[in-house]
Amino acid sequence: MIRSLVTGLLLAFAVALAALALFVGHHERRSVEAALETQLHRDAVLLASIAPADAVLRGDRGAVDAWADETGRELEHRVSVIAADGAVLGDSRVRTDSLAVIENHGHRPEVVGARAGAFGRDRRRSETTGVEYLYVARRVPGDAGAVVRVAMPLAGLRGHVREALSVLWLLAGLAFGFGLVVALWRARPAARRLRAFEDVARRIEAGDLAARASEEGRDEITEVARMVNRMAAGLRATLEKVAAERDMREEMLAAMTDGVVLLDGHGAIVHANAALTRALGRPADPAAGDRFTEWCRLPELDAFLTEARVAAGALRRELVVRGAAGRTLDAVASRLADGSLLLVVRDLTPIRHLERVRQDFVANVSHELKTPLTSILGYAETLLDGGLDDADRRRGFVETIRDQASRLQAITEDLLVLAELERPDAALALGPVDLAQLARAVTAALAPRAHKAGLTLDCATPEREVVVLGERVRLEQMLFNLVDNALKYTEHGGVKVRVAVDGAAATLEVEDTGPGVPEEARARIFERFYRVDAARSREIPGTGLGLSIVKHITELHHGKVEFTNLPGGGALFTVRLPRLS
Repeated sequence: MIRSLVTGLLLAFAVALAALALFVGHHERRSVEAALETQLHRDAVLLASIAPADAVLRGDRGAVDAWADETGRELEHRVSVIAADGAVLGDSRVRTDSLAVIENHGHRPEVVGARAGAFGRDRRRSETTGVEYLYVARRVPGDAGAVVRVAMPLAGLRGHVREALSVLWLLAGLAFGFGLVVALWRARPAARRLRAFEDVARRIEAGDLAARASEEGRDEITEVARMVNRMAAGLRATLEKVAAERDMREEMLAAMTDGVVLLDGHGAIVHANAALTRALGRPADPAAGDRFTEWCRLPELDAFLTEARVAAGALRRELVVRGAAGRTLDAVASRLADGSLLLVVRDLTPIRHLERVRQDFVANVSHELKTPLTSILGYAETLLDGGLDDADRRRGFVETIRDQASRLQAITEDLLVLAELERPDAALALGPVDLAQLARAVTAALAPRAHKAGLTLDCATPEREVVVLGERVRLEQMLFNLVDNALKYTEHGGVKVRVAVDGAAATLEVEDTGPGVPEEARARIFERFYRVDAARSREIPGTGLGLSIVKHITELHHGKVEFTNLPGGGALFTVRLPRLS
């Protein structure tokens, strides 16, 4: 920019200098011609007054020409004398013997003008000498038509003008050179600032909004730099605000438990959050530009989206996805103004599972309560209908009522324990508990029952204490339920209880020689009221809540319970708890 500006200014300066030189040269030539003509006028007046009038009247070429030659040498001009009839009587540039052959000069413009008035003038190339002259003629006093003519060659005049123009062009060249040096000297700082400003502009264009131009100086470049700096600062603030809003939206979408995806008019993914992958059960997150139908591979959802694209408003539907996914989805699709589609998906599978668990729980509780209540009600009605008079059988009726009431009491107590453990604000009265001593106490309490069933009940604990931080009553319930469950499902052999130390954990193992846990029951073994062998549920006493209570107590103590089927038969339940010492 500076280079173009300096070049333009220098070109304008050169044109101005050239025009000035031409004007001054023309004016100088005109001035020199005017001065020369004035001088010739004076010389013509002088010569006309001293011309040899008698010799002119006589037509004496010899005398007149001698006079013309002498005055011409003194004045350094060409001096001519023309008679009234136009004949040339004398000429300082022509030999005397050649005067007779010179053509008549009576029609010359300067001669005609001198005869008509005081002076006559003309500028032309002489036919006699071939030189261009400036002619000035004056009529000789006392003669009717004789004229004295003074001439000076214009070649000298032009030489003078050329010399003046040469000096003028030299001065113009010096002025131009000086102007060039000054312009470059003055333009160098501006060019350097503009190059720095150009570099800042490129950095801003490349995205470096922290770049700033120098604001030193008080010229237009400084004003432009201030404007660009303000623009860059404003653009940076705007982009930071947009980025903050974008990040906030991204965080909001990432924090949502519902899956969200935006599809363009061709079904390609524009944006999706991480929850979408979890909601649809896909192994990997989608990438922008992927075809949604190829990524999700759910025909039910594809059909729903096809319908949503032509719907008048938002479309909502609960979709049951068949196949390996086995999911229930709550899908809401809205078509936007630009033809894109916004899809929000919520995975209802856990909720539906909880609903089924709740339904199963209600059904199981109803079933478990119905059996003893039916027995109690039936035997009570029998007694009221005359069974009290049957001395042989009434005792058995009352004992049955007592047993069923005890079963109801056990179910109620287990339900209360489970409800208390499942409370969100459930808390434990924590304290140090020796797990080895607790295991010995529980096995001692259940040993008579094991012996009565013909089973062995062994307990292996280390000699030193195995202390955990917990509530003794809850840990006792957990261990009691584990051993009780093992005794119920063991017909031959026995049950072994072991306590050991495994690094920072204390382990409690209960091993039986029963039938073990079938593979299909592994996922439900800790559910409430779940029985592995439904056919034997009436024969095996219990509420079906024992292992569920074991799981809740273990988790409240920040532990973990798991089971394993043994190769020779039987099951091994292992509880791991953080060890205190």
